[in-house]
Formats: sequence, C-alpha cells, structure tokens
Amino acid sequence: MSTVAVSERLWQLRALVKRLEREHRKFASDIGGLQEESRVDRDMEALRRRFVELQDSLTEHMLTEEFEVYPELMRKNLFDQSISAIMQQHHDLTASLGKMELSLRLKNLAEFGASLDELAGILRSHQPAEEEKVFPLATG
Repeated sequence: MSTVAVSERLWQLRALVKRLEREHRKFASDIGGLQEESRVDRDMEALRRRFVELQDSLTEHMLTEEFEVYPELMRKNLFDQSISAIMQQHHDLTASLGKMELSLRLKNLAEFGASLDELAGILRSHQPAEEEKVFPLATG
C-alpha cells in the first residue's frame, strides 16, 4: 500500500472513530431517555418505536466497529485477548436488546426495564474500553 493510501486510510479511520464516539454519547442519552420513559409512560407503542430506533442504531454501530475498527487491529497484529473480550461484549449487548424486544412483545415493562438497565450497565464499561484502548490502537 502506498504512503498516500495509508494516509488516506488513517484519515478515514480517524473520522470514523470520531463518529463512533459521538454515537456513544448519543446512546447514553437515548438510553437515559428510554429509562425515564419506561418508568413514567405506559404508551407501549411510543416505547416500542423508541426502542426500535435504539436497537437499529446500536446494531448498525456495532457492525461498523466489527467490520471497520476491529479488523484494523487484526491487520496491525494488535488483536489480543483483551481486545477480543471488549468485542465480545457486543454479544452481551445484542442479547440485552433481544430480551428488551421480547419483553415489549409480551408487554412486560418490568422485564423491559431490567433488560434496559442491563444494557446500560454493559455500555458503561464497554464504551470507555473502546475509547481508551481499541480506538487509539486502531488509529495510532
């Protein structure tokens, strides 16, 4: 790969990481709003719409990381057990989203709230791990 191509790839990767970090902030805000809404509002259709938006955007976000960021670490021979553990948290997030979806279908707000809290807890540790370890290794 030429020096120009490497520079362009690095520039693109850094721009992608900035976008992913912005999305991390948005997810935290969206989840907080969804937690509040699920506690005070019983409009299941509105709750379902907000959940689907979160599910779609979080799923797209994780796929982008898995197909763009983590392979960069593999190319640089930096993919180790700690990176693998961070990436594996995407499975935990997907499982929480699945539980949330099922609980909404069953109209079980208590289970929805518990699964949403679980999702929020995973993200509280996952996002800093990506931002402090994964992203700098990928763009460095």
